[in-house]
Amino acid sequence: MTQATSEARVTRDEETGEVSIVINITPQPTPRPRVAKFGTYYPATYKAYIKELDAMIPPAAVALEGELLVEVEAVCQPIKKSKFTTPAGDVDNLAKGVLDMLTKKGFYGDDRQIVDLHVTKRFPRDDEQPHFRISLLEIE
Repeated sequence: MTQATSEARVTRDEETGEVSIVINITPQPTPRPRVAKFGTYYPATYKAYIKELDAMIPPAAVALEGELLVEVEAVCQPIKKSKFTTPAGDVDNLAKGVLDMLTKKGFYGDDRQIVDLHVTKRFPRDDEQPHFRISLLEIE
């Protein structure tokens, strides 16, 4: 079974039940909330990023209900003129926004279901564009 939008592709392996999601967006780390006189807020650029993710990811066809193994690969924008060999942003912060959106879209009920999480980040290879590749698998 496959669900697709112009920016995200969702597939489910009928044999294993694994859900694979590819989201064609440049990964951004979740920043710390800003504290102001009247409460906390996220920067406008991050709010726009979350809104874009929300528009790209279709609602889940079926919610996963058991314990989950989740793998997130963030293929990040290359850095021009940098001495660093890895993308900016902590892996946990890169995964947070997209995982929160998958919860919102009904792919699983709660973050508590995730018992095994693997997150990697890298730069694109050759003609590859920045994106997320996510795998969700119920484990026994």
